[in-house]
Amino acid sequence: MPNRPRLQISHHDAQLFKYIFDHRMLRIDHLELLTGRSYEALQHRLAQLASAGHLTSKKRRFQKHIYGLGRGAASYLAERGIASKEFADARIRLQELKDLFLDHLMMINDFHVALAIAGQSANFKIATWRQGDELRDHVTIRRRGVVEKVSVWPDAFFILEDSRSPARLRPVAYMYEASRQRQSRRDREKFLGYLHYFQQGTHRKKYGVNTFRVLTETTTRARALNLCALAGELLPKPVRKHYLFTSLEDFSPKAPETVLKEIAISPYDGKRRSLIPGIG
Repeated sequence: MPNRPRLQISHHDAQLFKYIFDHRMLRIDHLELLTGRSYEALQHRLAQLASAGHLTSKKRRFQKHIYGLGRGAASYLAERGIASKEFADARIRLQELKDLFLDHLMMINDFHVALAIAGQSANFKIATWRQGDELRDHVTIRRRGVVEKVSVWPDAFFILEDSRSPARLRPVAYMYEASRQRQSRRDREKFLGYLHYFQQGTHRKKYGVNTFRVLTETTTRARALNLCALAGELLPKPVRKHYLFTSLEDFSPKAPETVLKEIAISPYDGKRRSLIPGIG
């Protein structure tokens, strides 16, 4: 086998590696927004990095490629203490991932990137963003005399903070759900799971916050409205204000500033709200 070409890793390359590491995988349009670099420049450099083994890419029909970290980039980040050695040694499985998983992850990343970009010009920042297996948890619920274990596993947990000094707005913590499919029974379990999770105070130890909101994003506005109505039926009125619903029809990942608008509806009163009180 011929040797792969050696590339000199630049500061911009290291930035690309870090962004992909933070988000697990990204498309080129995500990297355009995050880096401010042109599509053509990124396309050329990403191809070079992939050819040299620093990145892997997943080709999808009629869709933009998805980029993940290859052995080279993973080792580079591990040497600098950004990624763990275990991460660098792990087998890269991007080609084995199913479209359903990738669609779900890209929906999460669309929201994550839009929120990060919007914050740069709106006096707030993502102080915490966590996702993956570390969020897996459960809560016990007694129903009809039987104790049941209900999963509580958000797609992400994040905290938004005012970046001004001194801060004028309080931090806001969210459990985030990316809902792509209709799952009536599972949706009910999620709402009740979060309700009991909060009532039992389990979130304080695991996330270090006193309270949180639950934000569910769907692909269509109609689906968001249906879930909002379901939450209104299941939840006591005092807690309904902590549940918000939005959709990809309510904001555009291509226009990150739209995520700051009043894009979320609440089952508490049916009114639309912004994700950060005081901004929108």
